[in-house]
Amino acid sequence: MSIVVNGELYVVPSPTTIEGLLRLLRPERPFAAALNGEFVPAVEYEGRVLTEGDHVDVVHPSAGG
Repeated sequence: MSIVVNGELYVVPSPTTIEGLLRLLRPERPFAAALNGEFVPAVEYEGRVLTEGDHVDVVHPSAGG
């Protein structure tokens, strides 16, 4: 299945959850994730199943103002 992560196309096994994707990507902590432009709380990562064409953003907080 093809999904877009931070603007790049990835092919991942189907079915895959956000948690499964994050295990594959191993992003540096701390981070937050959004699915199709909507923030997803970390407690929902395991239950959110990705579908073909989904857009996932993994972002890191930054300091400043």
